[in-house]
Amino acid sequence: MDKVSFVTLWVEPTERQILKYEFQNIDADFLPARWMLRLDELHASMRMGNPFPGVWLPASLGIRVDMTVAVGRLSAIFDTTYRDYRLAETDSRVIIEQAIGILAERFDLPTPDAFEVLRSAARNSRREVKAVAEEVRASRETPHLSRPRLGAREWPWLPAPGRPSGPVGGVALGERGALGA
Repeated sequence: MDKVSFVTLWVEPTERQILKYEFQNIDADFLPARWMLRLDELHASMRMGNPFPGVWLPASLGIRVDMTVAVGRLSAIFDTTYRDYRLAETDSRVIIEQAIGILAERFDLPTPDAFEVLRSAARNSRREVKAVAEEVRASRETPHLSRPRLGAREWPWLPAPGRPSGPVGGVALGERGALGA
């Protein structure tokens, strides 16, 4: 099949960034079953956007295909727009990991159990884990966290509801922070 394909690139010269790619009349001789299908026309276009300073990401994508197959002619169109890009919040993980370390040290816990305490407190107070983690990090006293459960396992080092705090690892909870219901 002899076809001429057109590729057009729009470039923003000051930033040397491609703003739009456009492909027209692309040949499909690379398809393994080309004896069953003939691409009459294939047009693809991608427009780039600048949602953040110095960052170029796809803003829209469009594909139009006309092909002939054994049963007749088929046309397909696909269009999508990318929007609502958000910057990744990279500091959340650091804050949460620090709070887990603080809880693990204060109560002599393995880190998975300390995370479970943090996660359970966030769920029971209907707040994000990051907000509870910031509270743990900001205070030398441990904020009042609810009593978590891991399956059927009780956490004997946490005071039961209505029971005063007891010693944990030889140090009273009141000296290092209080966990309670």
